[in-house]
Amino acid sequence: MRKSKYNQGDIAQYTDMDGSKELLVITEVFESMGGLRYAVHWLGGQWMLKISTLDDNPNVSLFARGQ
Repeated sequence: MRKSKYNQGDIAQYTDMDGSKELLVITEVFESMGGLRYAVHWLGGQWMLKISTLDDNPNVSLFARGQ
C-alpha cells in the first residue's frame, strides 16, 4: 500500500467553495480495488463515508494529527 497523507485518528478540514469549513475524522485507512481509501466521519453531521480522493483534494487539509 502506498503511503497515505492522513492516518487513522487525524482530523482534516474541508473548505467549501463558499469559504465555509467542516471537520472530518479519519476513522480508517485501507486499500480497496487497488487504491487507497479513507473511512471518514463528518463532524457536525451524521455522514460516514468511504473516500478515495482525500490525498488529492485541494479543499482538504490536515487540522490535527491523531495520537
